[in-house]
Amino acid sequence: MKVKIEAIDDLNKSITFGALEGDIMQLYKSFKATVMVGDGFVKWTIQYEKATDAAPKPDLYGDFAVEVSKGFGCLSSLSVETAGPLAFKT
Repeated sequence: MKVKIEAIDDLNKSITFGALEGDIMQLYKSFKATVMVGDGFVKWTIQYEKATDAAPKPDLYGDFAVEVSKGFGCLSSLSVETAGPLAFKT
């Protein structure tokens, strides 16, 4: 998968990545993930638009992100949102 850093927010300690290429783009027209880091916690937000109605929700990617965060000893939360035209909020 090829991703692009789309936004860095120093004040909120967050970074947003957007998928550009790869197998994930066969399932989703758009796919963005934001990670926000605080003292002892990580919040992941995934926003996506399905390529077809048959495409699954990206739960697998979200679960992976949460498990990675736990590996660093952080509490973590996940928000998965569907999108029309992407207007990403952190």
